[in-house]
Amino acid sequence: MLSSRPDPRRRRGARAVGLRVALGLFCALLLAALVQRTAGELILAPRFASPDAREVVTAYFTARQWGYRGLSERALAPEVRAQLHAPNAGRPLIDDPFLAEALVVSLPRAATLYGQYDEELLFEVSYRGRWRQNTGAPPGPRHWFVYAGRDAGGAWQILGEGTGP
Repeated sequence: MLSSRPDPRRRRGARAVGLRVALGLFCALLLAALVQRTAGELILAPRFASPDAREVVTAYFTARQWGYRGLSERALAPEVRAQLHAPNAGRPLIDDPFLAEALVVSLPRAATLYGQYDEELLFEVSYRGRWRQNTGAPPGPRHWFVYAGRDAGGAWQILGEGTGP
């Protein structure tokens, strides 16, 4: 006579398969995140030490474009990084340049807005954003003025960015 109750051994086996699949998926996601982080370190980190200021500014926005927000902070001057992590600083859930298209960094022009470094340059950066800005602007074209500076023999750093020079 056949029993209407399921075999408990079969149920345990199904749970074990589900657990293995979930564990395998978790390991695959963890490995993908590790590969993505390592790729960012290998590709972008050396560009932050470039003697070319335009390369540093481009690397900064490329890092943000590909989701390396934390890595991009290496290009920031210490005072800018401190402002970014201030307790009252507002940061959007999704970084505006994330997955942006058509990133263009202009040729630099000399600017002494800050006057704190031996060399200071102004760049115009434009891209097409996919997200609503934290100011409420809809997705679309973006235009930023970005200042970079360095002392003689030092590394280029992002001194500030904004909508006007």
